[in-house]
Amino acid sequence: MKGDVFSLGDIQSNETNLWRETSFALHLIKQAVNPRLGLKKCIKNWKDIAKYLSENQRNRKRYVDNITFLS
Repeated sequence: MKGDVFSLGDIQSNETNLWRETSFALHLIKQAVNPRLGLKKCIKNWKDIAKYLSENQRNRKRYVDNITFLS
């Protein structure tokens, strides 16, 4: 009787489970954006991490140097 109602293998389904697929995609995005980092490793390499995340210094002339004085 059980064989008529339930399949003997795993559950068969032809429909895609949108909730499961979306949940898995969100999990993958979270891993890409926020990778797992150990606290000791972060503290040890903090200077390098800060250096890689910082912006480059800007090479602009000072505004005062461009002003022509009327005298």
